Amino acid sequence: MARKRMRGRIQLKETLNVYDAKTGKLVGRLVDISDMGIQLGCKKLIPEHTFIKLRLELPEVINDMDSLEFDAISTWNRTDAPKSYAVGFQMLNITPQDINTLLKVVEKYKAEEEE
Repeated sequence: MARKRMRGRIQLKETLNVYDAKTGKLVGRLVDISDMGIQLGCKKLIPEHTFIKLRLELPEVINDMDSLEFDAISTWNRTDAPKSYAVGFQMLNITPQDINTLLKVVEKYKAEEEE
């Protein structure tokens, strides 16, 4: 993603589901997003260096799109609780239009920052 456009990890106030674009199975829920990638909360452990095509369901139609599809690679994982995992993904091959749509989602749905 464009590193100059987004800083730090941003949490959203909406729950966004993320699916395997090929199988349609739920991979996890978006926990946060940054210019480096996304963090998902998952029910299954996804090993590091796993390539996958993800589909992020948007909370509403934005730029005539209700979802975004992009390639990703898992870069880290950790156990959060029994059968609950945090998994970090680097987004790959994301189009400029998708970046623009994602930035609009972040701007509209980012959680309020605590002071």
